[in-house]
Amino acid sequence: VVQSALQSASGCGRHMGMEARWSLSWDDEGPAYTEIVQVKDGVHWVTACEERAAEEGQKHALGVWHKDHSELTYALELEDCESSMLATWVRTGQWRQPWALAYLSLRPHPEGNKNRMLISMKDGRLEGVLSLDPVTQAPVELRLRVASGEERWKFDPPRPPLASAGEPEVAAMTEHHLAPGGINGYWRGTRPPRRVPG
Repeated sequence: VVQSALQSASGCGRHMGMEARWSLSWDDEGPAYTEIVQVKDGVHWVTACEERAAEEGQKHALGVWHKDHSELTYALELEDCESSMLATWVRTGQWRQPWALAYLSLRPHPEGNKNRMLISMKDGRLEGVLSLDPVTQAPVELRLRVASGEERWKFDPPRPPLASAGEPEVAAMTEHHLAPGGINGYWRGTRPPRRVPG
């Protein structure tokens, strides 16, 4: 859990078809983040990434854990772990920070489009396609090919990196298109936009 978060964002949304409140806190100086999504009656989900002690021979060790609506807490593994880190680091702008180079592999897209790149964890198996706004270079969409299909994260409107001093990079509205179907939508603030996902 982020102990001394430097950045945070919150708002309302739709999660698994239900109205929700969400909060996301993260550290621009490291990989940690914590997201809480709460629906009515206090039911909530928590996902967090934190550094842990590295095993012998490892340079870095990260752990991602999730607590579901039944209060069951478990570690995310393999592509679940990688997709959580990739999507959240893109969503928060953490992927742009110098420390992220120790964890991420960023490569040009094979089609040569300068506004698209391949993103993955170093030594990871999950590869994503990150599309950037041609003017601001802010994330517009992240596509991740997972075992159950394709997950898409859409960011609207794209926010320029470090738009204004002290303001988080999180987009005004984020849509998470789940591979098995359905859309979770998260928007900053207390009022939904005109077009509500899900």
